[in-house]
Parts: sequence; structure tokens; C-alpha cells
Amino acid sequence: MKYIRIFKFTLILVTLILSCNSNNINKNLNATSFYELVNEGNGIILDVRTKTEYDNGHLENALNIDYWSSDLEEQLLNLLPKNMSIYVYCRSGTRSLKTINILYKLGYTDVYGLDGGILSWKENKYPIAEGVLTQSELIIQSDLLEVISSDKKVFISIGGDYCPPCRKMKPIIDSLESLKTSVNFARFNLSHLDEDVISSYEASSIPLFIFFNEGIEEWRHYGLISKNELLNKF
Repeated sequence: MKYIRIFKFTLILVTLILSCNSNNINKNLNATSFYELVNEGNGIILDVRTKTEYDNGHLENALNIDYWSSDLEEQLLNLLPKNMSIYVYCRSGTRSLKTINILYKLGYTDVYGLDGGILSWKENKYPIAEGVLTQSELIIQSDLLEVISSDKKVFISIGGDYCPPCRKMKPIIDSLESLKTSVNFARFNLSHLDEDVISSYEASSIPLFIFFNEGIEEWRHYGLISKNELLNKF
């Protein structure tokens, strides 16, 4: 009887461990499944390699957060909404799996990894984006001040290619701009902004919309917002 009880306890323990890890195992996808999923455009692609690795070639519209960053968890929480799917990859799959475990610990539930990393992606001949902005090409404080420091009303939109809510807002902003109001529109990609600009305007969370009147900020909004709500702000 003693051995039977030990066997039953071991069986239960193994079952619990497998069930706890099933999400991680089931959501570590091969390159083809990962490609199909990211092409649906319903989530955020997360590259957890170093900036140098990212600059040498990455998945299109991928957000880069270095796994080795000392503030990794803080960056994940600040930049990734918990109500969206997250597609994680690295070079070979090791860092992405570790990141997935961290994301689960932080409360994220819909997370997918690329088995074999970008190496597997390249083996399958899937597209790679290359080229990054140099420091001299980034938008700095003086550039932004030149836009907002006028006697006119200015509506600034800050977003990112990797951000699905930003893509959802694009046709709304297009429609507003086509109305030919007295408001000037200015759009910025977060990845094109200097770090000082991001910090000064608290722009790490996107989409971000800021309304300036004669150079003074009157209101701001983070996240999705309807066309009518925006018109009322004008």
C-alpha cells in the first residue's frame, strides 16, 4: 500500500507540472505557424535580442527589448498591453522561452514563441527587415518644439509600426486630417524619437495623442479613442 500511495502521489505531481507548463509548450511554434500568426496582425512582435542583433536584421514591425536589460520586467510591463497577443523570438529560441516564462509570471496569458528563433525563420526564407535610423536622424527636442511652438492648434500623434492599436487609429486620424480643420496634424513614430523626447513627453506608452494650443499642452490621451471623442477635444 505504501508504494501504491507513493506512485499515486508521483503521478499527480507529474500531471500538475505538465499542466502548468502546457501553455509554454503548446505556444512554442515552428516558423511556418509563427509566420501565419504574426501576419494576422492582431498582436505585438517582440524581439528580445540585443540592439546590435536587431539592427542587423529583424522581423518587420518588431519591438526590440533586450533580454539582458537590467530593467527587462519594467520595460515589458510598460510597453506590452496584457490584453494583446505577444509573439516572442530571439536568435535560436533560448532567450524567447525565458522571456515567455517571465511574461507568464507578470500576468500575460496569450504569448507565443518562435521555436528555433530567427535562425529558423531565415531557413524558411521568410522576410527580414533591415536598416535603422542613426542618432543624427532621430527627432530631438528642438524638432518637436518647432512643430508645437506656434500660434496654431497642433494635434500630435505618436505611435509605432509594431503596435496594433496604433494601426487601428490610423484611419481615424486620416479621416480627421482630411476634414481640413484649423488644427495642424503631426505624426511621429516612437522608434524615430530621441530618448530625451520620449522621456520629456512621457511617450513610452502608445498610441499617444497630445493637443497643443499656442504651444501649451491642453490635453493628452493614451490608447484607443473614437473619432467623435477626438472631435469633441478639438
